[in-house]
This record gives sequence, structure tokens and C-alpha cells, in this order.
Amino acid sequence: MQIFRKWTGVVVVLCGALSPLSACADDPSTHICNDPAFRQFDFLAGAWQVNDEQGRRIGYNLIHRILDDCALEEDWRGPAGERGRSLIFFDMNLGAWHQTWIDNRGSALRLQGQLKDGEMILSGRKDRTDEFHEIRWRPLANGQIKQHWRMTRDQGKTWTDRFIGYYLPVPATPRESNDQP
Repeated sequence: MQIFRKWTGVVVVLCGALSPLSACADDPSTHICNDPAFRQFDFLAGAWQVNDEQGRRIGYNLIHRILDDCALEEDWRGPAGERGRSLIFFDMNLGAWHQTWIDNRGSALRLQGQLKDGEMILSGRKDRTDEFHEIRWRPLANGQIKQHWRMTRDQGKTWTDRFIGYYLPVPATPRESNDQP
């Protein structure tokens, strides 16, 4: 029993000495993802019905925290069988948010950005194209979220809206498999 106590003490000392950001299993308050920067996109977590600007339902999005609250996983479902998934996370080393999106039509998008004036703004160039994409999420006073996705092919001289959606909170439905909401 004496040896176990010695080793436990060493582990605690090393855990605190490694880095102020190190995650210690015995002390959840030191977990790196408890840093406030990791909470900036928490407003997106939840189950959402997504409507267009005219109030018509255009999809359902389930976004939940994963990996001990270090990331968000998105599961999008559109009315005509469109499916998409993304992994959204804060990279503390770069001080930026990242989203990697893939859908059932083979489209992929990698974005990076930050929270600015209460709005999350992520952007990036689509691989092997001249397309530059920008997506903004803004929480609204009524509990909804507005998502505005736009694209340019001329270095921002002109923009084309790709998607404007309003997220309305709905009760989450249990998923029986990856193919069912």
C-alpha cells in the first residue's frame, strides 16, 4: 500500500507540472476543453428543424458535443435524401475554429474561422476550385440561429448565396443507426 501512495503522488505532481493546459484524469477542472474558447460554438449544439426564409422546412440538423466536449458532430438531413456530416472543433494551437464537412453527394468543405461580434464566421477555399466559401452562424433573440452560407469565385467582388437557414430548436429523436434520425 505504501508504494501505491508514492506512485499516486508522483502522478499528481507530474500531471500538474506538465503544462497548465494538460488534462488530468483525476481532476476534470483541468481538462483542456474546459477553456472558454471551446465553449464559443456551444450555441449550435442541439436538435434543430431548419427552415428557409419563407418558413418552409428544408431540413433537420442534430449537432451534439463529442470527445469529452472537445468537438461538435453535425448530422444534416434534407428533404430529398441529402445527408451531410461535419466535425467542428477549436484548435487551441491556432486559436481558430475548424469545420470539415462531407455529404452523400461526394462534396467536401474545410473551413476555418473565429467568433466575431457574437457571430461564428468560418471560411475556406474549396479544394481544386476557385470557389471561396464563407458560412456565418448567428444566435437570434428568439432562440433560433441564422446560418448564411455564401460563395465567391472572384476574390469577393461578387457573392452568391448557397444557403440561408433558420434553426428552430426541436426535441431530439433517438438515432437507431447512422442512417436514421
